[in-house]
Amino acid sequence: MGPTDPATATMPTILVVDDEPEIRALLSDVLADQGYAIHAAVDGAAALKCVVENRPDLVLLDVDMPRLRGVETLVAIRELSPQTRVVMISGKGDLAEARRALALGAFDYVTKPFDMLYLDQVIQIAIL
Repeated sequence: MGPTDPATATMPTILVVDDEPEIRALLSDVLADQGYAIHAAVDGAAALKCVVENRPDLVLLDVDMPRLRGVETLVAIRELSPQTRVVMISGKGDLAEARRALALGAFDYVTKPFDMLYLDQVIQIAIL
């Protein structure tokens, strides 16, 4: 079951945004293997460009990035593409930061290291 179901007309598109190349590669590879169309960005500025050009269904957005931080990028994504769902990902379990991100329109907030089963469930619900 998943995005490659014959009943699914188009493959959902996911943008993976993380300044850590290993995390970007891991998520991109796992999600591509599950049948999603994947784009990747190294920072918030590249993510915004990709959102404008590709209108992804979902963005997995790292919170802690240099220059344009995750929450600032979230706000800009919500303005540029209100229909795009954003799941924040963070290496810190900061409850105040999670609440702020959710209040600003994030669909969910997931901490690293990932529970891949949980992340997969969040993604499936987000792209419905």
